Amino acid sequence: MRWFFNETDFINYPWHIEPEENIRELYRRRAQQIRDKYDYVRLELSGGADSGTVAFAFLLNGIHLDEVVYRYPVGGDKDCTDDPNSRNAE
Repeated sequence: MRWFFNETDFINYPWHIEPEENIRELYRRRAQQIRDKYDYVRLELSGGADSGTVAFAFLLNGIHLDEVVYRYPVGGDKDCTDDPNSRNAE
């Protein structure tokens, strides 16, 4: 694989230097940038690590999300139960 998007910037970036800010602060700052830029913010949440991290960046910092849409493969819930006390793996 090869990276072709902003290749010069990517190659020349000093990746060996760690950012001074904590990763959670960087997440907070980016979430706030998005909130400030757009009138309406919709998060497509898949339940995976990436979209979950985005959701927590907004929610844990009190940054408003206008809409959250949760998507998952419908076939995955065929054996699910609506019993909140069930601890079965299926």
